[in-house]
Amino acid sequence: MKACHKDYEKHYEIRRIMESGAIAIADAVHIVLSEHYVVKRNLKAKGEWYMIDSGWLNIGSFVFGLIAWILPVGKLLRNNKQGNQKWFTFSVMSMSACAVSLCFQIIEIYYLVTIEDWSALSDTIGFVTFAATVLLIVTIILNTITLMVYRDKKQST
Repeated sequence: MKACHKDYEKHYEIRRIMESGAIAIADAVHIVLSEHYVVKRNLKAKGEWYMIDSGWLNIGSFVFGLIAWILPVGKLLRNNKQGNQKWFTFSVMSMSACAVSLCFQIIEIYYLVTIEDWSALSDTIGFVTFAATVLLIVTIILNTITLMVYRDKKQST
């Protein structure tokens, strides 16, 4: 409720300023954006962690999620002439990439809570939860398949 009330106050303030005819629309928007900057600057002054562009966290999370899936699939599809020696390394790297991807999403959620952007958090948390669950389950399944395939090859050689 607190964030909704703040948003309502900002919109009301913009409308009041614009209706007074004192300044143009662009100036009213500039006032709101500068107020948002002041809030971020105050968080930084208090020593709290904050980030200017959290979009990089989502991009990084997506890239590491792809890496988590590509490593075991690539290991399974590749004709391995060196034997089965590095399958465990690929599985560890895959699980690590999955962990980094999930960590980026946790940091993104922390950032949204820190700046009190409750509307963005409530809009995205459902999909983030679903995507994180799918990422984790598929990564575990792919690495389990890799384990079974290379364990059987090791026993047969």
